[in-house]
Amino acid sequence: MLSSRLSGIAAVGILGLLLTSCVGEQEQVVGIDKLTVAMLGPVTEPQQAFLDRLDELSGGSISIDVQENWKPSGDASGSDEEALTQAVASGDVDIAWVTVRSLTTLGLKGIDSLEAPLLIQTPEQQREVATGLAGELVTKQLKNTPVAGLSMFPGPMQYLIAGGAPVVDVADWAGKTIGFAPGDNKHSAIADTITALKGTPAAQSDDPVGDVLSGSLQVATANPADLIDGGATATGPYLTSTYPLFPVMGMVIINRDVLGNLSTRQHGFIEGAVERAQDLSMADPDLATPVTDACAAGILFGSATADQVAALQNAVQPIYDALAADKSEAKLYEAVVEAVKRNSGSGVLPVPAACIWVAPPAA
Repeated sequence: MLSSRLSGIAAVGILGLLLTSCVGEQEQVVGIDKLTVAMLGPVTEPQQAFLDRLDELSGGSISIDVQENWKPSGDASGSDEEALTQAVASGDVDIAWVTVRSLTTLGLKGIDSLEAPLLIQTPEQQREVATGLAGELVTKQLKNTPVAGLSMFPGPMQYLIAGGAPVVDVADWAGKTIGFAPGDNKHSAIADTITALKGTPAAQSDDPVGDVLSGSLQVATANPADLIDGGATATGPYLTSTYPLFPVMGMVIINRDVLGNLSTRQHGFIEGAVERAQDLSMADPDLATPVTDACAAGILFGSATADQVAALQNAVQPIYDALAADKSEAKLYEAVVEAVKRNSGSGVLPVPAACIWVAPPAA
């Protein structure tokens, strides 16, 4: 049985999906004996929990080929996250942890509301979105694709990082080349936000700090943990700590043919493994440690005033209006807004005063 803590997408996206996916009695009895499981980075704690639980439940009867730090073949196009989603669709990978936004490469529309600027701010809000109606709506959109969604997960919050000076005012966006991912999604909510604020959207790499340090981008989006990993210094890039711009939510997906070939018992194995992973993924992320480590390394953070945040919220209102008016987005946007309302809060990072960037005096 599913844990009582998991609802919405957990019930519809795992139990109902698995129990209705068998294509015949032979497949239900025979099943499979090997799975290829891939993720873009090193194996995380929830992913390891999935692997361990699957091995435990199957008694080792399913051989698991784990491909961490997965990279596409040389002829793959688009971003790595999109390539991994395509690899599951083509059957080159059986199960993978992917970003929800990468599902657009399968032709999905109407999922931009998950990255509406300044909307989802906290872990509680992400949990509500992942396990509630919003997650269910996204999962249902995969019905006519070669993949099935097993569960949605919270993901890292993305903050603005910039060279020279942090982005703290609406005017700071204008005229700057601002990175986002996947960069080939020219009409995503984030790309539209950058354009609306008079910046130029551009693709960023898997190393946003390096992009800004090299000068290939003036502004990018990154998680606080990226700062030290990317080599940030006291002279930049500076991360604006007052608000996250959007979360990068994740989903574990499975090739639909593989799902259909699982035996009835193996459906239960996958269900139990996903449940274990989701339990762990719902824990609050540790934001204090990367901020503390960055401060100790001399890295400074930008801080917007309440008036500056209010001005930015007002400036992005047309993005909200467009999502609400888009027939493909309206239901998901409404579900996200309701989830946020039920879980109020902000994503302000706990930055010590000594680590706040102060503008140099005018010459």
